[in-house]
Amino acid sequence: MKIKFSKGTMREIRLSPGVVGFTKEVAERVAAAAGPGFVAKRGRGRNRARYTVVPTTPEAYRANATGLAVVRALDKV
Repeated sequence: MKIKFSKGTMREIRLSPGVVGFTKEVAERVAAAAGPGFVAKRGRGRNRARYTVVPTTPEAYRANATGLAVVRALDKV
């Protein structure tokens, strides 16, 4: 059996409400695990759902710069 996907179909799947919601949920969990001062922001993804976890306070910036808070939070989710 051979299955062939078109680029348009894959784009629709990656931008579907379910995938966007799941991606947002994971990003919010990573932000929460990184500590106070981190938030999940929606990015501009033309072909897929994209979220980024960013620091918003000086303390969070410092924690991320010196201790890689966001990277370490990935292990906690």
